[in-house]
Amino acid sequence: MARTPARKTVRRAPVRKPVRKPPAKRAPVKKPPAKRTSGRMASPKTASTRWRAVRALSLPGGTSRCTGLVIDAQQQTQWCWAAVSNSVAHFYDPSSPWTQCAVVNAEMSQTACCTDGSSAACNQPWYLDLALMRVGCLQSVSAGTLPFATVRSLLNVDTPPCARQVWAGGGAHFVAIVCCFRYQSGLMSGTTSAAPTSDRLQISDPWYGDSIVDYATFVSGYMGTGTWTHSYLTQA
Repeated sequence: MARTPARKTVRRAPVRKPVRKPPAKRAPVKKPPAKRTSGRMASPKTASTRWRAVRALSLPGGTSRCTGLVIDAQQQTQWCWAAVSNSVAHFYDPSSPWTQCAVVNAEMSQTACCTDGSSAACNQPWYLDLALMRVGCLQSVSAGTLPFATVRSLLNVDTPPCARQVWAGGGAHFVAIVCCFRYQSGLMSGTTSAAPTSDRLQISDPWYGDSIVDYATFVSGYMGTGTWTHSYLTQA
């Protein structure tokens, strides 16, 4: 009997399933860094509007006034006096040849503070009146504070005063007063009811940056522990 040949098993090619490519990865969207602010501020939606209103406000016996002075950041930890005096010099004369390290070299009788400013010989505290005198911008210096009316009159003629703050824990710091505001307290709190007027100052600080503080707080309580002890009138 003839043998029936074995049937060959036909293997079917597997059905190829379509390969789904993974969706292309989207590059992450980088959000711009949040702006850093110092101190307690109003809501971002309302703060700028309110300050524009404050600057435009004119009340009996008071005005709002800002100068163009901005104090540069101090380049060494002890150079607040150099930063303030150098910035004042450039406020009155934009072409002034002074720099922070040049002021330090002159006052410290050094020659290397522009290349080695952090050295013990260069990074020293000093007197703001002497530094302002060095750059030709000191009118006078006096112990104590300035009345708000005096600050306003100085700013009205573009001669911003400077101030010395003494910390409760020791040490001192120099800043400049660059703006003054007199406004109704209710305007800043978002209310429309009548309220007494309040006085504020804008401080340009070589360490902490610019901030707006109540006049009374700047007299005693600046940055929590500072006390205004000396005042410096400037001139071109």
